[in-house]
Amino acid sequence: LLASGRLGEAALQLEPVARRDRQRAAPRLNLGDAYAGLGRFAEAEAMYRAALAVEPGNAAAQQKLEALRLRPND
Repeated sequence: LLASGRLGEAALQLEPVARRDRQRAAPRLNLGDAYAGLGRFAEAEAMYRAALAVEPGNAAAQQKLEALRLRPND
């Protein structure tokens, strides 16, 4: 759903997965991507930080946080 641009649907499906799967960063990264694509930047940041809490050295989560930090404010 993420790849097809159906971000709202992706977020709805990923939210329970991210709550259940507390051992992996991937569900949180994917949910963060969906949130970012929907313009829900604070929630995206929270998911990327949650991914880093699970996997502190996760380069993708670090890059995505940096990209959010550097995005122009509206």
